[in-house]
Amino acid sequence: IDFQWLPEAVPFLMFRSSLGYADARYKSYTNGPCYSDADPSCPGQDLSGKRLPYAPKWTSAIAPNFFFALGNGLSGSVGVDWIYRSSRFLDVDIDPRKRQGATDLFNAFLIINDASRKWAVNLGIRNLTDARYYDQILGQPLAPGNFAAAGINEPRLFTQSISYSF
Repeated sequence: IDFQWLPEAVPFLMFRSSLGYADARYKSYTNGPCYSDADPSCPGQDLSGKRLPYAPKWTSAIAPNFFFALGNGLSGSVGVDWIYRSSRFLDVDIDPRKRQGATDLFNAFLIINDASRKWAVNLGIRNLTDARYYDQILGQPLAPGNFAAAGINEPRLFTQSISYSF
């Protein structure tokens, strides 16, 4: 579901949001992979009806944006994004030890541009709270019971750009 609202009574506000739901499960997977540190004789595990790896049940985003005049033909906008993703498994064996908890990501920005919108200065902060989360967690075959995380997200990042259209 995507939503955008430009309230007539508040002409300096734009509000965007989205919501996603996915109850992604294996229909039938009777010979799924064993946990990475399982006994080598493990014949596999029945993952039928279990949630798919890497698939959060809920995702959402909320992004209010405020517009304002600065005078001398300049205008600006400021906004914050909140991006949410519910918990998910980060490996194909659906090991509860490799479950990433719910994550929240906040970004903020300030844009200043001229009336013709030919140029703009953009200042931003991505991952405002310096949240940490992973894309994948793998078992270590040479050290059973130990895991390696891959694809850690970027730390807090300050950005700036200047653009000109001609």
